[in-house]
Amino acid sequence: MLAGVRVTVIEDDSVEQLIKKTARTDSKLRKKQRIKRINKSSLKERNVIKKILSIMLNTFFVTIIILALMLCFSCIVARASGTVPTFVGYSLMRISSESMEASGFYVGDNIVVKAVDTDTLRVGDNIAFYVYEESYSTFDLSSSTKLELADCEIKYNLTISNFFGFQSKEIKQAADSKCMIVFHQIVGIYEDNNGEYWFETKGTSSGGIDVYRTNEAYVVGIYDGSAFASMIASILNSLTNNFNFILLILIPFLLFCLIIVLSFAKDFRNAKLELDVVNGKRKLNDEKCIKNNIGYSMDIKTKYQVLAHASDKDKREYLALLWKDGSAPVSIQKYIIKKQLYLSSEKKFSALKEECKNQYDSGKDIDEITAYYLKEKERILKEQGEKEKRIRNLRKEV
Repeated sequence: MLAGVRVTVIEDDSVEQLIKKTARTDSKLRKKQRIKRINKSSLKERNVIKKILSIMLNTFFVTIIILALMLCFSCIVARASGTVPTFVGYSLMRISSESMEASGFYVGDNIVVKAVDTDTLRVGDNIAFYVYEESYSTFDLSSSTKLELADCEIKYNLTISNFFGFQSKEIKQAADSKCMIVFHQIVGIYEDNNGEYWFETKGTSSGGIDVYRTNEAYVVGIYDGSAFASMIASILNSLTNNFNFILLILIPFLLFCLIIVLSFAKDFRNAKLELDVVNGKRKLNDEKCIKNNIGYSMDIKTKYQVLAHASDKDKREYLALLWKDGSAPVSIQKYIIKKQLYLSSEKKFSALKEECKNQYDSGKDIDEITAYYLKEKERILKEQGEKEKRIRNLRKEV
C-alpha cells in the first residue's frame, strides 16, 4: 500500500493535498513509518494469539456440544429401551433397600456403577445386576466349579454400544421383562461347563446368601466411588427428573439444531447475494450487501471480476468493500487513484465546456471564448500532469 495512502477515502478535490501529505520525507514521516512497521509486527503477533485462542475456545465449545448430544442420545436410548440411564459406560443407580447399609449404602443414596470386564470381578466386589429368572433358573450347581481367584485389577469395559447408552441383548431382555435390579456384594464365583461366570451374592446387612446366582451377561457394572463417578451421578440424577431432562437436554439440543439451521440459512443467503453481485444483478455497495459483508471473502479472481464490472463512480467504494483490511494489491490501488484523477479531469472539462456554452449563448465573442477555453484546458492538463508526476515520485520513494 502507498505509504499510508488510504485509497478508500480519497476525494477528487483533495487528491493533491493527500499526495503532498503522503510524500513528505522528513524525519517525522520516517519515524511514523518505523512505528507503523513495529505496529504491523505487533498486530501480526496479536492476530496469531487471537487465532490460537479462537481455536482453543472453538474446540472447547465443540467438545461440550458433542458431549451434550451424546448424553442426550444416551438418555433417549435408556428411556426407549427401559434400561437405566447410561453415559460412556457409567450407569446411575438409587439404593432402595437396607440390605447394603453395613457397607455404607443407605436407602435413597445415588450411586454410579461402571461397565466392567466380568473376568476381573472378585469376591468382595459390589455389583449391580438384573435378577432374570429365566437365566438363574438354568444354573446347575453340580456341573459348575467354584473358583478361588486371586485378586486382580478391575478392568473398565467400555464398548461402542454402551458408550452411546446401548445395552447387551441379555440386559434388554431383562429390562423388557421388568426385572428387578439388585446391588449386592459378591461372595462366590462359579464357572459352568460353557466357561461362563456365575456370581453368588448377598446384602452385607442381611444374614443369608441370595437364592439366585447371576450370570455374567446380566451384570450392569461394578460400584465406582471416584470423584468422576460422583460427577456423573449428579448429572444423571438430575436427568431422571422429566422437567430437568427437558430443561437441560431437550431445550439446549433444539436450540443447537435451530442455530445450525439458521447458520446454514445465512450461508445460503450470503452465497446467493455473492452470486447476484458476480452476475451483475445486484450492486456490491447496496445496503444488504454491506450489512452482510459480501465481497470480502471472495477469491481474488472473483474480486477482480466484480471490480472490473463496477461503474467508474463505484470503483473506489467497491475497492473498500472487497479489501476491507486494506490488503488490496498495489496495482489495483494505483489504478483506482489514476482513474480518480482522470475522472476529476473529465469533470473539469465538462464544467469548462458547459461554461463556454453559456458564454456563447450570452453573446460573448467567439474568439474570447476560444482563448478562454484553450487557456483553461492547458491549466487542467498541467494540473493532471503534475499530480501524475507526484504519484510517480511517491511510488519511487515508497
